[in-house]
Amino acid sequence: MPIRNGIFLSVATAWAFSINASLVAYGAHTGDKNYPDCRPAFSKKLESSFNQGEIDGIKSKIRKKIEIWSPYKANLSKKQLLKKAMIS
Repeated sequence: MPIRNGIFLSVATAWAFSINASLVAYGAHTGDKNYPDCRPAFSKKLESSFNQGEIDGIKSKIRKKIEIWSPYKANLSKKQLLKKAMIS
């Protein structure tokens, strides 16, 4: 489904703003490079847009600025991610 991560991240970010969280994480990893909505550039632009959409709340300290994080953003492959999980 095209842009499905955009849909999931929209819902997750709305929820994060409502509970005053500052981080939204999703599972895109470096092996997902063939999917544009998994790439860090996509989530970075969404992050910027979401924060701009809630800028008044952020400036008045009603909301926290949101960061969207994924293993891809940390340059992790699925294998590396699983290794980290096994160690924890």
